[in-house]
Amino acid sequence: MPLYHTISIMMVTHSVKVAAMSDKVLYLIDGDIQGEIELGKLGSDAELGERERRLSSWLMERGW
Repeated sequence: MPLYHTISIMMVTHSVKVAAMSDKVLYLIDGDIQGEIELGKLGSDAELGERERRLSSWLMERGW
């Protein structure tokens, strides 16, 4: 029986460009989670611009 492992990496950044490459983004203020957005798997580099716009808009709605 195969054994599968999942790996999670937590990265902290102020860069929308870098954050847009992730599957999920958590927005924190003073260590408290204020919001969460699921971007899903990045299929191609061509998607990156739209993901950045979507994420930037979502962050602005939360006062970033």
